[in-house]
Amino acid sequence: MDFTQARTYGGVGALLSFMGYIGTIMFPGSIILSVIGAILILVAVRMISSELEDEPIFTNYLISFILGITSIAVLFAGLIVAGLSLFGASILGLITSIVVFGVAFILLEIASAFFLWRSYKRISSGTGVQLFETVGLLYFIGALTLVIIVGMLVSFIAAILEIVAYFSLPFKLEKSQSKDEGRPEVVGYEPDPS
Repeated sequence: MDFTQARTYGGVGALLSFMGYIGTIMFPGSIILSVIGAILILVAVRMISSELEDEPIFTNYLISFILGITSIAVLFAGLIVAGLSLFGASILGLITSIVVFGVAFILLEIASAFFLWRSYKRISSGTGVQLFETVGLLYFIGALTLVIIVGMLVSFIAAILEIVAYFSLPFKLEKSQSKDEGRPEVVGYEPDPS
């Protein structure tokens, strides 16, 4: 099994997503980096899923991806509704829109992180790179603690580790059938040729 392209796409995608996330704080136009990075990671996960012959890896990631996009749309819709509520004299309408859209955003983020964790656990077991499971768990904990702001820090750490996880993928794995699960298991690791 060859992970060279998936390693490159995933690593570069995770790096671009991270740079876009950091850059958005200072320069809103850098969100484009996050979009390009997310697409590259999606392609990388598809490649890994195909190489490992484990379709749930991609299915779980795709669900996470769609829920993540939906949560961002809900957040922007909430900001627009809250902004429009400012023009009306109703403070109750403003508070209600913030609470409703905020809760919807957080619930969608939690669901997205859960499916990401499921995908990354399968990648971890299929490739032997345990850092993927850690990254998925940190994203999930980050989403659960998003309300108390700690979640942003945990997700920030997860984003850094995600870059490392993708670049830690082996270039090649020998395919051997596992007796327990019927999925490929890690037999050999080919180190970086450089």
